Amino acid sequence: MEKYFGEKQERFSFRKLSVGLVSATISSLFFMSVLASSSVDAQETAGVHYKYVADSELSSEEKKQLVYDIPTYVENDDETYYLVYKLNSQNQLAELPNTGSKNERQALVAGASLAALGILIFAVSKKKVKNKTVLHLVLVAGMGNGVLVSVHALENHLLLNYNTDYELTSGEKLPLPKEISGYTYIGYIKEGKTTSDFEVSNQEKSAATPTKQQKVDYNVTPNFVDHPSTVQAIQEQTPVSSTKPTEVQVVEKPFSTELINPRKEEKQSSDSQEQLAEHKNLETKKEEKISPKEKTGVNTLNPQDEVLSGQLNKPELLYREETIETKIDFQEEIQENPDLAEGTVRVKQEGKLGKKVEIVRIFSVNKEEVSREIVSTSTTAPSPRIVEKGTKKTQVIKEQPETGVEHKDVQSGAIVEPAIQPELPEAVVSDKGEPEVQPTLPEAVVTDKGETEVQPESPDTVVSDKGEPEQVAPLPEYKGNIEQVKPETPVEKTKEQGPEKTEEVPVKPTEETPVNPNEGTTEGTSIQEAENPVQPAEESTTNSEKVSPDTSSENTGEVSSNPSDSTTSVGESNKPEHNDSKNENSEKTVEEVPVNPNEGTVEGTSNQETEKPVQPAEETQTNSGKIANENTGEVSNKPSDSKPPVEESNQPEKNGTATKPENSGNTTSENGQTEPEKKLELRNVSDIELYSQTNGTYRQHVSLDGIPENTDTYFVKVKSSAFKDVYIPVASITEEKRNGQSVYKITAKAEKLQQELENKYVDNFTFYLDKKAKEENTNFTSFSNLVKAINQNPSGTYHLAASLNANEVELGPDERSYIKDTFTGRLIGEKDGKNYAIYNLKKPLFENLSGATVEKLSLKNVAISGKNDIGSLANEATNGTKIKQVHVDGVLAGERGVGGLLAKADQSSIAESSFKGRIVNTYETTDAYNIGGLVGHLTGKNASIAKSKATVTISSNTNRSDQTVGGLAGLVDQDAHIQNSYAEGDINNVKHFGKVAGVAGYLWDRTSGEEKHAGELTNVLSDVNVTNGNAITGYHYTGMKVANTFSSKANRVFNVTLEKDEVVSKESFEERGTMLDASQIVSKKAEINPLTLPTVEPLSTSGKKDSDFSKIAHYQANRALVYKNIEKLLPFYNKSTIVKYGNLVKENSLLYQKELLSAVMMKDDQVITDIVSNKQTANKLLLHYNDHSSEKFDLKYQTDFANLAEYNLGNTGLLYTPNQFLYDRDSIVKEVLPELQKLDYQSDAIRKTLGISPEVKLTELYLEDQFSKTKQNLGDSLKKLLSADAGLASDNSVTRGYLVDKIKNNKEALLLGLTYLERWYNFNYGQVNVKDLVMYHPDFFGKGNTSPLDTLIELGKSGFNNLLAKNNVDTYGISLASQHGATDLFSTLEHYRKVFLPNTSNNDWFKSETKAYIVEEKSTIEEVKTKQGLAGTKYSIGVYDRITSATWKYRNMVLPLLTLPERSVFVISTMSSLGFGAYDRYRSSDHKAGKALNDFVEENARETAKRQRDHYDYWYRILDEQSREKLYRTILLYDAYKFGDDTTSGKATAEAKFDSSNPAMKNFFGPVGNKVVHNQHGAYATGDGVYYMSYRMLDKDGAITYTHEMTHDSDQDIYLGGYGRRNGLGPEFFAKGLLQAPDQPSDATITINSILKHSKSDSTEGSRLQVLDPTERFQNAADLQNYVHNMFDLIYMMEYLEGQSIVNKLSVYQKMAALRKIENKYVKDPADGNEVYATNVVKELTEAEARNLNSFESLIDHNILSAREYQSGDYERNGYYTIKLFAPIYSALSSEKGTPGDLMGRRIAYELLAAKGFKDGMVPYISNQYEEDAKQQGQTINLYGKERGLVTDELVLKKVFDGKYKTWAEFKTAMYQERVDQFGNLKQVTFKDPTKPWPSYGTKTINNVDELQALMDQAVLKDAEGPRWSNYDPEIDSAVHKLKRAIFKAYLDQTNDFRSSIFENKK
Repeated sequence: MEKYFGEKQERFSFRKLSVGLVSATISSLFFMSVLASSSVDAQETAGVHYKYVADSELSSEEKKQLVYDIPTYVENDDETYYLVYKLNSQNQLAELPNTGSKNERQALVAGASLAALGILIFAVSKKKVKNKTVLHLVLVAGMGNGVLVSVHALENHLLLNYNTDYELTSGEKLPLPKEISGYTYIGYIKEGKTTSDFEVSNQEKSAATPTKQQKVDYNVTPNFVDHPSTVQAIQEQTPVSSTKPTEVQVVEKPFSTELINPRKEEKQSSDSQEQLAEHKNLETKKEEKISPKEKTGVNTLNPQDEVLSGQLNKPELLYREETIETKIDFQEEIQENPDLAEGTVRVKQEGKLGKKVEIVRIFSVNKEEVSREIVSTSTTAPSPRIVEKGTKKTQVIKEQPETGVEHKDVQSGAIVEPAIQPELPEAVVSDKGEPEVQPTLPEAVVTDKGETEVQPESPDTVVSDKGEPEQVAPLPEYKGNIEQVKPETPVEKTKEQGPEKTEEVPVKPTEETPVNPNEGTTEGTSIQEAENPVQPAEESTTNSEKVSPDTSSENTGEVSSNPSDSTTSVGESNKPEHNDSKNENSEKTVEEVPVNPNEGTVEGTSNQETEKPVQPAEETQTNSGKIANENTGEVSNKPSDSKPPVEESNQPEKNGTATKPENSGNTTSENGQTEPEKKLELRNVSDIELYSQTNGTYRQHVSLDGIPENTDTYFVKVKSSAFKDVYIPVASITEEKRNGQSVYKITAKAEKLQQELENKYVDNFTFYLDKKAKEENTNFTSFSNLVKAINQNPSGTYHLAASLNANEVELGPDERSYIKDTFTGRLIGEKDGKNYAIYNLKKPLFENLSGATVEKLSLKNVAISGKNDIGSLANEATNGTKIKQVHVDGVLAGERGVGGLLAKADQSSIAESSFKGRIVNTYETTDAYNIGGLVGHLTGKNASIAKSKATVTISSNTNRSDQTVGGLAGLVDQDAHIQNSYAEGDINNVKHFGKVAGVAGYLWDRTSGEEKHAGELTNVLSDVNVTNGNAITGYHYTGMKVANTFSSKANRVFNVTLEKDEVVSKESFEERGTMLDASQIVSKKAEINPLTLPTVEPLSTSGKKDSDFSKIAHYQANRALVYKNIEKLLPFYNKSTIVKYGNLVKENSLLYQKELLSAVMMKDDQVITDIVSNKQTANKLLLHYNDHSSEKFDLKYQTDFANLAEYNLGNTGLLYTPNQFLYDRDSIVKEVLPELQKLDYQSDAIRKTLGISPEVKLTELYLEDQFSKTKQNLGDSLKKLLSADAGLASDNSVTRGYLVDKIKNNKEALLLGLTYLERWYNFNYGQVNVKDLVMYHPDFFGKGNTSPLDTLIELGKSGFNNLLAKNNVDTYGISLASQHGATDLFSTLEHYRKVFLPNTSNNDWFKSETKAYIVEEKSTIEEVKTKQGLAGTKYSIGVYDRITSATWKYRNMVLPLLTLPERSVFVISTMSSLGFGAYDRYRSSDHKAGKALNDFVEENARETAKRQRDHYDYWYRILDEQSREKLYRTILLYDAYKFGDDTTSGKATAEAKFDSSNPAMKNFFGPVGNKVVHNQHGAYATGDGVYYMSYRMLDKDGAITYTHEMTHDSDQDIYLGGYGRRNGLGPEFFAKGLLQAPDQPSDATITINSILKHSKSDSTEGSRLQVLDPTERFQNAADLQNYVHNMFDLIYMMEYLEGQSIVNKLSVYQKMAALRKIENKYVKDPADGNEVYATNVVKELTEAEARNLNSFESLIDHNILSAREYQSGDYERNGYYTIKLFAPIYSALSSEKGTPGDLMGRRIAYELLAAKGFKDGMVPYISNQYEEDAKQQGQTINLYGKERGLVTDELVLKKVFDGKYKTWAEFKTAMYQERVDQFGNLKQVTFKDPTKPWPSYGTKTINNVDELQALMDQAVLKDAEGPRWSNYDPEIDSAVHKLKRAIFKAYLDQTNDFRSSIFENKK
């Protein structure tokens, strides 16, 4: 570059990295489907499996099946939906040369990021699971004989983490496709396979034969299920014999009705009464349905059943026939009646029952029933019941005398016969609290003021203590059936201290209610439960009433109606209780009636459910006399009973109940049904762990070897799939026999806690653990026993007899493996046909194997890290060790060698084995190491890998030749052999000096140095994308021992290399073997190695139980989502309570319509985490739904219940309890705080936790300042953390001690985790700070079972590399996303924004939150400007949109920008670039810190943005549509890390390092981690970025640099139409002197000013030779050609005149001085080896050559050019040259072999632009546009192993001009002649006379060419006669130059920047 405005400028040198796209890889997956089974009462479910595959893996036929919609409902069994996703955008990164002195060029190697090109497929597989199927699972569990169904499907191995399994109910909605960052869902493909399942549902149970079946949990929760659907959990019961009769269950017919409270009933006939009674009988009676099981005949039992039952002889099968008559319920129809008062219903027509008569064949074996078969069926249809619903508004009524029959002395819950009477009047509450009785009068309600009370459909009026009605929300329109009710007299009841007054709702008589698993069980009572209980009528308060549950004074007591330790049968309901209680204000009596002897049971008896229970009497005034004590809230009964009643959980709700505190026991609702007692229940239990404390040390027990002496030191950790862990102290441990085995029953106890066991509710929480064998010698069910045994005898033989959990054994931080001694024995993971696994290894299982055998073993979920060589199975295997059928999945991270199975295999073999997962080693070291998918180092003649595979993602950083990486093995030497194996996945190796490949990194034997001892490969395949490596082996040499090697064409295999000054990314064709199409890869893999992984047994989980609300009383199927949502609001309450409140939710509520993800307590706008400290002050509850909408409710603290804080939720009538128990956290904080505060950031303990040595600096963590701040506020943080973490159901010293122990043992990690999150997530959404949400509320996105404490500890332990600030995006993905139930950082940030700022865009929020100064400059072109305003698209210039794009390399900028503490950084965003710089880059004594500096930077940032905008507006206008679209991209711009201070003079020159205290470096540039190489150049480019060095981004010379660097980033794919650079032309050819803007407006060069706007008033206007304003001059490509063509009119004319003067006026010797000749020479290219690229050589003329120059044409023919500005010498290719405006190149020298030289190429390019335009002239010449034409003509060269077409000058001339010119000399002669022909039309011009002194302002006017020729003759002669100095400068010393400049400037001004020609009559 040249000097501009007096500034010194350096020359440029550039580097370029070009990275292509990565094609997607096809892989195969075999799905193994095992026929599952369930217990007899299993409901029909379907398994749903989610997978992802790439679109390229679809055949054309499969693509035709694509449905552009989303799947809806679960339909049939064994169906598959492939959900198709498409990648949003591509990532093309490239590296370009730097700009500067060639002698100072430094090698820059930039790693290239790859974006997978393709479409993803999300596969959903569905299967039904019914009774028969579940029985099969019992067979599998018992015998290991499963049916294996192999389904060939597509799999994308890069996205296995998204695979998810669900269990859904048939007919249920399918889950929505997940949001995947960078992808868009487009449709699905449906595929199905139907299995034959036998349905055994809705069966009638035999009243005489209770069923006790073994129920097996057949559901295995996948690792990556974030939001699994409810999965049916089958409880353990007594084992079932295969010959035991199958019980036919009596199943209720479900129906749903909404009860409308009738004020008046029509008189009913006796027949109607019978029908009604029968109708109600059916509500609890089960329909008797016989399962369609196949007829088996005699002696045809399933042999597997025989094995299970223990029978050896086949039994005889007999049958008998019975007739079963089943009543069919009638339907109900609703009709509106405007004459009836609103809220009133009456029966218009009674319904009649139908009936079904079935003849059933009952099969039995050994006199026990085994199955039933329906022989015939006949049916009589029922008649509907018609009910009228009143719509007339209520009226004022008068008081009436009391009437009605009262029933006295009846216990609460008793069933009484109602008094049947004629038309009943409506009961109205008077102001005295007494019932008003009236004759038939209009229905109305009055207040105490005599005013009409208007109420909604629900007639239950809730009266306040002032006698005024409570406001109730309107009911939704009634849509269900109105339940038939018996007439009765509503009776008013009151309560002391301002009671809530409720009116009794007449309800149906209720029989024995179906079994309700939520309602408690009676101890010792076996009740045969109905499988599907009746769905009750909807309560009258549903969706309507504002519930005021607590009206007592204190609310501190408990209801004392039930013994605390009672257990109640789930099947029991409506048991008689004696209650003589009275109300103080009005005494009501209840008539006692006989009680059905079948209803109610005595403890210790066995009560079978009655087939036809008696119709019960209706209770009229239950619990009316209970009084809430003023001070305690306890409910007392008067007179008190001598014996407390047995607890009843499943009583039907009654109305007429005095209002009781919410923390009381059973109450009755306004409709007369007994409300469920509120209890605690742990739901969705996924796992249970037992811990104990011994001498201050805690340990987990997966089995027990005896009953502990002191259970006080034991506690249970109950884990849930939906909620946080709960710790409960152990109350007792006893030994029992189960299934003939000794087990231990563990009972944990907490206040109000109950558990559902075998369909009963019992107090406390129990589960079982196996009895640990004292000595396991050969068959092991305990990992600790296995480790102990092998350590004691490492030469023995060991079998796994169960899948083992490595968590049993805790290892110290310095221990390298579980088994220390060298193992020489045998370890077998298979027993009795079952395959077992070891789960959760944290270190290698073995240190060393020697002559050992390990086979049929799986290692699942390994998470192994280490500083030395590591492998999952062992670190090293030697001496003939045999490893066969060993399969590993998980993650390994190390700092040296890593192998998926072994770090090193020496003389040892691996066969039929696999690894699947990630291997990470990005540690920078000079030590040698080897990394392999299976083995790091395979060595020795007997060492081999056969019939194995690796599906692996490897991240490495090899930088030396002795560091190797391979998909199967890193180093293979000393005759080791890999055969019949393949690798698939990705290897991303950042640096390029290691030996890296898809199969084996290195084969050469370094020990012997001989080829014959190198490693060998036979029949191997690489399906691996490799960065900086090869496909098969990492190093090619002659004589390699490889045969039958294959690779996929679809793989992206490339190397980043340095070629001259250019860093380029080149595809590697070395070691590709036979390249196969993607469609051939799957079959080739199957041919090489059809390896199928075994199905292994999961870890056993005792007591697994998921919530099932369908069996709860008053369950409504249409409210399934509501119940799920209420679970989030009441996480610890029992299911009955959840159903109760779920039924209060209105249908127009979001809780009814959307899935609730989380609930967050707030105090105004601030998130509350410390519940104990803010219990009373919390006033808002934020509800966050799955579409990320939200709503807030007022929150009011009500009371505490069982250590839970209870709140009222607005006016909804709903309750809320936080997901935490109230317990003493202060004692924990007090104990751990001192130790945490003692920690020092630079301590050895911190370094040890980070895994770094003392010499490694902590600088790049950028956490030191925050570490101190975090310690200052540690007390509050710990309180929040403990409040957010596991729930302590009972405040117990052992559980508190466990937390203390955990914190102390992990204090360094915890503090690091806290510090990290507080540093990088301290930003706001409006008024809401997100830091606490990220740290303490990982459940915000629905992942309710995440432990914040564990998450922080694991984050702190994740290592130095993970905590580096620059890795913040990956850190979230690795350590936080799965814990948050999220996918990635940016989707999480967006979801937060949607919740808190729903009406703000991501970008607007970002700009409002960051302190960076952001300039987003949109185009002046309207269509572009519109697109740039499209948020979230590739067109958007929003900074947030761009830096979160999947194609942006530095997405880690987001968090540093959001957390900037001050304005220290500016950001400029325009169409094609995104620039970043520091304010202090411009700080100096002229612009001191503060307002002066800020104003200067911000003003220049705005001006720079406009220049960059104008430059790309120019290019947009001249490019075609296809190329324009490519301008929408984001190229990084960086200002140098050179910062000044207030004393700096001029530009800052000192480079700041990453440890600088400068705020821009410390808070942004350092954390982003872009280690910019600084040099003395002006600037340089790296393909994906431009780096300003001595030039600054905001200066004018920075604008010119911008055009230069952006040319390198744009030429190949955009400016050149996508054709790429013409072979042989270097990157500098296209920038300087061709497409770059001129350095200054006065530059006398043939160039285009595309960026700077000049003004006529500028001081430099007099010397300007370039376009004044490119935004006005160039509106399209035609304007550009017009400008250049008209400019060449003048150039050609002046060159012609000068040439004539030279040939006619100068002597031979003067010609020799004035002219030079140009030639081509061809030098072998050092990079590609071709010798067809011309180098221009300028030579002096000989005397003979000069004598030949006697005409103008001779100047062209002899390749002459001016000596004035073209010195003699070689003009090397890829140089920095410009074509001079006033120094002629007459030559038309072309390259006869191929590509032109740098001088001639630039000159001819501009001449073609003038002649044919940019697209049709310049581009075809300088690009590879005609490459295919060249190949067709046989003109080819070999480039890096590929045959490429060679575009020659001759071919371009022929194609561009369609054969018009034979030679380039002919073309150029024609161009000159075209202007000569116009000489007569030359326009007059007046110009400054260059012969006059500068101050004279003399001018000269010419009128024709002759006058101009005369002036030229004089100037040429003057130059010829003048002396030539060594520092000759044409601007000063050349008369010709000065004359031409004067003429050019005059015509430039006269033609208004060549808008017209210099010739008349020519445009």
